[in-house]
Amino acid sequence: TMLDAHVVWRSKTLPIEMSHSLLEDLKLAKYYGYGKDLNGGPAFVVRSGRFNPKGPNARHLETAVHAVVYITEQLLKDTTADSFSVLYDRADFSISENFDLELIKAVNRVMADNYP
Repeated sequence: TMLDAHVVWRSKTLPIEMSHSLLEDLKLAKYYGYGKDLNGGPAFVVRSGRFNPKGPNARHLETAVHAVVYITEQLLKDTTADSFSVLYDRADFSISENFDLELIKAVNRVMADNYP
């Protein structure tokens, strides 16, 4: 069942250990929590203009997904709300430089499976 799969995923994934690579990814402020939405749920900001799918400073996919899960867990532990809002900021976004379909698919899969 979905619940069984989620329990297995949580036991394998959490808690996420703070590593140097995770800290460096978080410092880029590509995604972060920012207060509460109008219903009192956490607000999660995604800044796609800071995505770096290629080049010399390209993100590592597993680290980037772990960063999103880490922030999600931090936001959810401090609330009794049953949902949260995602604010998608496209400032400074360039489809040729910042579009990261691989990351979007990976995060979507984790979120859909474990944070429905």
